[in-house]
Amino acid sequence: MRRRVRRVANAEGHWRSVFYLRADLHRRGIGKRLLEHLVATARDIGADSLHVPSSRNAVAFYEAAGFAVDAEQPDAAIEMTWMAMPLRGRPGEQVT
Repeated sequence: MRRRVRRVANAEGHWRSVFYLRADLHRRGIGKRLLEHLVATARDIGADSLHVPSSRNAVAFYEAAGFAVDAEQPDAAIEMTWMAMPLRGRPGEQVT
């Protein structure tokens, strides 16, 4: 399995992560388990939210995991959709 994980800290100390699986490994629950691990790790370190740059093909995947499309889309020109998940507060709460 080939996967790429990137973490970048921003000014608030949160981190962003994006990963890709080979197409032949899709629909097996691997991505879901990896994302669940990333969410649990973010909660464990005290992050308030997660923000991920999603390919347009993965928006539904992230939405099913509890992410929502961010109000700001700085990378719209390169076909990335920024998604966010609050880790504190009410489930489904929109992050701004």
